[in-house]
Parts: sequence; C-alpha cells; structure tokens
Amino acid sequence: MDLLKIQKLYKITFVFFIFFILKKVAFADDLCPAPWKIGIYDNPPFQTLINEKESGLDIDIITEVVKRLNCKVLLIKIPWSRQFYEAKTGKLDIIMGAGKRKDREEYLYYLTPYKNLPSVIAFMNSSKTPKSFNLSNLKNMDITIGALIGAVYSDEYENLIKDPEFSSKIELSSKTELIINKLRLGRIEGAFFTGILEVKNLMPKEYKNNELIIYPISSVDYGYFAYSKKTFDLIKAKKIDKVIQDMNSDGTIKKLMKKYFNQNEIKSISVSS
Repeated sequence: MDLLKIQKLYKITFVFFIFFILKKVAFADDLCPAPWKIGIYDNPPFQTLINEKESGLDIDIITEVVKRLNCKVLLIKIPWSRQFYEAKTGKLDIIMGAGKRKDREEYLYYLTPYKNLPSVIAFMNSSKTPKSFNLSNLKNMDITIGALIGAVYSDEYENLIKDPEFSSKIELSSKTELIINKLRLGRIEGAFFTGILEVKNLMPKEYKNNELIIYPISSVDYGYFAYSKKTFDLIKAKKIDKVIQDMNSDGTIKKLMKKYFNQNEIKSISVSS
C-alpha cells in the first residue's frame, strides 16, 4: 500500500472517530445537559448512606445507567415523603424505586420495572397478634398501625386511606426508624413496610429470631425508576428506559442483586425480562 492510500485511510478513520465522539457527546448533552438530580434516603439494601458514601442496589443500577449513557448524577439526601413533591416541581429528575400510582403518573413517567417488592405489614409475635390480616378489615380491628408519611403501600392502601375509619387506625411518622421504635416499645401493634426485605434489614434480630408475624398486603408491586415530566419528555425517558431494559435482559441487574441478596430473594424480587 503506497503512502497516499495510507494517508487517505488514516483520514477516513480519523473523521469517523471524530464523528462518533461528537455524536456521543451530542447525545449525552441532549439527554443530560447537567447531572441528573436524584433523591436518596435510608432504605437498605436498596439505597443508603454509610459514612457519607452512597451504597445499595439502586445506587449500583443508576451508576451503570449513567456510565452507559455518558451522563452524571447528583445524589441528594432527601426524605422519601418529599421526593414525589420535588419531582413534581422539577427539583428532582428521577426517583429510584418508585411504585406506580395513578396520581403520580400525572407528573412521572413509569416505563420498565426493575424489581418486584410487594408491601407487607409486620406485627410483633404475641398473643395479641392477629391470626390473619386483610387490609380492608383494618378499620374494624382494635389496633394501630405505623406508616411512613407520604408512602403509598399499594393501590388498595391509597384508596382506603381516604376513609376516616381506616385512617384513624394509622399513625404516621416522618422516618421508618421512628415507626420501628414504636413497634418495639409496643406503642403500635403493627407497621407497614415496603417489602419483606426491608423488614429483614431494618429489624434483623427480630426477623432472624422469628419474633415477627408478617403478612403481605399485595402480591405484586413493581419498583421503577420514575422520570419527572418537568425534566424529560417521553422520548428522552424512553432512551434511559432502554438501558434499564438492556440491563434486565443481559443479566446485569441480577448480577448486581447478588451483592445484596441470596438466590431465593433474587428470584422473588426479580422482574422477568
């Protein structure tokens, strides 16, 4: 090959390389001209702060997402009860682990779920513990249940909480830790949790020693990365969502789950690709 052909081939390769880089940068600038603002709160093993360092499954997933899209994130410590308001106003761009609710769909895009974590109710195992539990029957029971302010544990819960008889049985708190302390002290008879894994991680001693009676309040309740409509249009939300789909189908999400869960737990919370 003579020198002229080599130079020509070099120029073509160089132009293609520059085009690829510029295209990638333009794509990233279009999707994330600034770091995405994402809330984080204490909900291990999905997300938490340990020595001011973020960790958990949700953190690992969003880290891989931004890596694949050449974007950046700004994680902001903010209570769960405030995250939906902040996303509604555009002060947060993405909520990690959000459950799909009809009222939230007015200001959030829900596309591909990445985990299934039905909510549960936990009671301390005692003679007063109900032998069975049905959410709709709570208003007829002589008990008080702790719940997190702003949390919606299921569609049925969302509808029932509007009923004064039902809501009178609910004692709301701003932090899950406060609910757990009240349950341990016997100030409330039971507590709602976003899933059995949350109970396991926040009340490990009681869970391990079979000191709790746990009832599911739904069979399916998927968790999503929900995108604020103030930040993203549907096309951009779908570009991010495509990465979630790919990570689910190529096994990346299950691989990340292995850091935090055993095989049976992974099987119970995984979403089929």
